[in-house]
Amino acid sequence: MIGKNWIRKLPFLLNKDDERSLRVNSSILYSLLIKGASIIINFILVPVSLDFTNTEDYGIWLTISSLITMASFFDLGIGNGLRNKLAEALAKGELVTSRRLIGTAYLFTAIISFLLTGIWLLLNSVIDWVGILGLDSNRSAEFQTLFHIIIITFCIQFTAQLINTIYYALQKPAMVGLSFLLGSALSLLAMLALSMAGIKGLFWMGLAFVGGTILSLLLLTLKLFIMDRPDLKPVFTGIRRQEVRDLFALGGKFFLLQVVSIFQFQIANVLISRYLNSVDVVEYNVAYKLFSVVTMAFSILITPIWSAASEAIAKKDYEWIRSTAASLQKNWLLSMLGLVVLVLISPYLFYWWLGTSVEVRWVTSISIAIYVGLYTYSMIYVYFLNGMGLLNVQFYIAIALLILFFPAAYFFIVTLNLGIAGVSLALIFANVNGFIAAPIQFKSFLRSKIADSTL
Repeated sequence: MIGKNWIRKLPFLLNKDDERSLRVNSSILYSLLIKGASIIINFILVPVSLDFTNTEDYGIWLTISSLITMASFFDLGIGNGLRNKLAEALAKGELVTSRRLIGTAYLFTAIISFLLTGIWLLLNSVIDWVGILGLDSNRSAEFQTLFHIIIITFCIQFTAQLINTIYYALQKPAMVGLSFLLGSALSLLAMLALSMAGIKGLFWMGLAFVGGTILSLLLLTLKLFIMDRPDLKPVFTGIRRQEVRDLFALGGKFFLLQVVSIFQFQIANVLISRYLNSVDVVEYNVAYKLFSVVTMAFSILITPIWSAASEAIAKKDYEWIRSTAASLQKNWLLSMLGLVVLVLISPYLFYWWLGTSVEVRWVTSISIAIYVGLYTYSMIYVYFLNGMGLLNVQFYIAIALLILFFPAAYFFIVTLNLGIAGVSLALIFANVNGFIAAPIQFKSFLRSKIADSTL
């Protein structure tokens, strides 16, 4: 365990000595270490997976796993609702309420997972996945069996992943990173063991990946409720209707915001393919992967803030919120210096990485870098507002932007003929809440609360 005196010297976020700030800085440090290990593990996983199957089957698995990832978000926002309500209850020392909230979330998430599993199993019997995904028709039986196994195990994963939400509420996001690291490591070990036994193929790779993920989630669940916080073991009796209503009301807003965000991020490739060409899809993705390094680095700083803000608002510690936002703004400015340097050296990095196989134009790099800069800035205020449960403004703006997104994208890409830069502008437009409305709402709310507290 890293000592608190040493953590106080870290320049990551805050120089304050309060317990909440120390937890935030500690989480950032552990997250950095875990993220570095995860990068190494996932780097090793690629060649091992390719050797375990082949390029075509590995591509098939990536497609299937993306469907699993998208389906995992359909918890109707219960996870994010629990994240806020549990952090608030813990801040007030309400352990009985906390246990009841955890039990309620597990119960309803399990119900949703069973319903989703039933729907998926019905669809699996009638949908021609081979045709939809362009798979080899001679392997139809193998793919059908693989899909059945994945759908059944998804039911377990869908509910088990609530442990990540609980760790977020406990202001321990590093443990969430550890669950992903452990899952990847277990999958890697499983494939190496199977390879040594002479067992390979797409089916077994799928089992290794889903098995590693589920086992890591179950191990961390046991660790929390048996070793670390047995006082938080979920209870499934005495569930209150008002708490269920509050959980779904807050979670529903989070769910819509989540769906809109996923839609806008995933639609970029479709827009480029529809209005431009497949070569531009590659150029966009290569550039985005490089500059999203800044987003990933900044997210390590910002992730602990969500639940910390929930605790601070419950304790009416508005000064902590103000000073932390100011510190994050300074960190954002430093990250922008790094982003500018990254843009300037990007031609050399692209050449070192991909040679001459992909050309990334300056206008593409600059437009995506501007989007990344504005997006990371918006994260500061959106995370605070999420933690404080102030979602109404985001909710209504998200609905409006969802309606206006396609006309705006068509205008930038086709009418103005801006190409990939037009896609970046469309995404910037879609994020107008984050870098304009959210800061205004945050500052207005904070001014009024600080003014009231001084009366």
